[in-house]
Amino acid sequence: RTWTVRLRSAMAHQLASPPEGFERSVRLCRLVCVMLVAGVCAHAEQLDACVADFWAWARETRLMKWDTFEPALVMTVFTIFLLSWQSIDLGRWGSHAWSARYRLQPGGPEGKTHAEHSRKIWKAEGYGAQEFLLYLVPLLAFDWLYPRRVLPTQAPTVAGMAAEVLGTLVLYDALFTASHTVMHGVPWLFKRVHAKHHLHRHVRAREIFRLSAPEEVADTGCSILALTLTRAHPLSRAVYNVVIVFLLCEIHSGYDMPWQLCNVVPGGVVMGSRQHVEHHATGRGAYAKFFSFLDIGAAGRRRRRDMDRRPGSGEGKVVGLGHELGIDTVMAL
Repeated sequence: RTWTVRLRSAMAHQLASPPEGFERSVRLCRLVCVMLVAGVCAHAEQLDACVADFWAWARETRLMKWDTFEPALVMTVFTIFLLSWQSIDLGRWGSHAWSARYRLQPGGPEGKTHAEHSRKIWKAEGYGAQEFLLYLVPLLAFDWLYPRRVLPTQAPTVAGMAAEVLGTLVLYDALFTASHTVMHGVPWLFKRVHAKHHLHRHVRAREIFRLSAPEEVADTGCSILALTLTRAHPLSRAVYNVVIVFLLCEIHSGYDMPWQLCNVVPGGVVMGSRQHVEHHATGRGAYAKFFSFLDIGAAGRRRRRDMDRRPGSGEGKVVGLGHELGIDTVMAL
């Protein structure tokens, strides 16, 4: 099938500014988070005891012993979070009354309204079936042929769990940044592997499933490799899976809300929806998903490429992602 991907000029694209009172809301959210962290630190021993009691019960359940527990958990939380963002986009339960002010792209492409474009984006397109076939089915088969899940007796501490989740997130993002940089830097890979993810400049959480089969395998592989290398506790792995799915849906949501992690953590250390939507719209920068310090190493490579394809070659023009004009690519896949 033939389809077209256009990432237009960065100069022609602007995201909405934060609404009035946004910074005040951010400061309030930071205060709440500081209080929560302080409460956790003050009651660390009691919380560790609760985690130990929970793990003593959970490790004996059939669900936790199931080899495919983690992939099933990922698909479950993906469903919950995506349905939540869909409800916000489509204005269910009066969500537009409070969410509209946080939209990064208040309108839709080609004169469409936000609601019109949202209905198009959220229309069923079979991506759920692809996720089931390419992600869950192979893992189900592998786990059935090679059962290997062994649950430790000892539970992790709350601090240990937090460190393992954060460490795995950073390692995953480093692996993803490397693969993402290569996909954008090599025209053939961009065309054949990554361009499908950039089909829409106006982004919704649904875009997280708009992946080619090779990219889905590569992205999943980055997460599996990160978990393998950190050797995190099974309970930490479960928490990591919930957190990363939440963050993936959030950065593709098209909303910049004051309580999001990118705003709560000061110093611009954490990247969020604003940076990722800009990346989708222009094709430039934000090669990492979550952590800005991982994107620094790719900055030099972004500026080096400025390649032109012959007219009529079917590949259009590919401009380096550091170039001010972004990318304008027409593909036949």
